[in-house]
Amino acid sequence: MTQEISGVTWFTPKTQTEKPEDQRIRFKIRGLIGTEAMDVNFHSDDDGRMSMTARGGNACLRCGLLDWENVLNRDGKPLEFNAKEWKESIATLNPVDVVELALAVWNRTFQTEDARKN
Repeated sequence: MTQEISGVTWFTPKTQTEKPEDQRIRFKIRGLIGTEAMDVNFHSDDDGRMSMTARGGNACLRCGLLDWENVLNRDGKPLEFNAKEWKESIATLNPVDVVELALAVWNRTFQTEDARKN
């Protein structure tokens, strides 16, 4: 579920769609640009399937995660986004949401402007 906002997208993980809209965790993201994408690594298994490495996921989030809403700390209190400390804060989230978020950033990286509008 995405909503375009002047070149950036608000992304809501699938696990959040059952919650009331005002309680859903959502993330402001953008695709990677230029050399940012070079830091993203993938691993190929014996069947030729590709998967993003943890380092690749971190690279996506380090550059493509711009803000969030409704993220709570371990005590259930709102957690303000901090671009310098996002890695420690994101550890409180559902790992499935984190993987989906990193892939959402990566998938936006090579989309044309027309594809982003559709």
